[in-house]
Amino acid sequence: MKYTKLMSVLDDCCDKQTTIVIYMDNGCIFKSTGNTGVFETNNSYDITEEGYLEYYACAVGITEILQNPETDNFNPEFGELKVGNLIEISEFNEPLKIELEDHTIIREKV
Repeated sequence: MKYTKLMSVLDDCCDKQTTIVIYMDNGCIFKSTGNTGVFETNNSYDITEEGYLEYYACAVGITEILQNPETDNFNPEFGELKVGNLIEISEFNEPLKIELEDHTIIREKV
């Protein structure tokens, strides 16, 4: 399990209560002002099963949806894209870009 730059950025935003804009690869764009901080989780397999993975994730709160091109294009495994909900962000659904409200890019998928 590796603590990545993505988790570091989200953790920092949580500490500072920074509003960020998250661009997902499916075209969804939303604002988030709060998150749970980074936590350890797994892919729901039993620890003895082949394919079991542990990883870091962060649940971000959705404060405003700026763009949602399709109503059913968000993977429900990570949460429902709806104002007031939390969705899980990890390396498995890494955003294309995270920026501040002034459009300063603080993380971009390579």
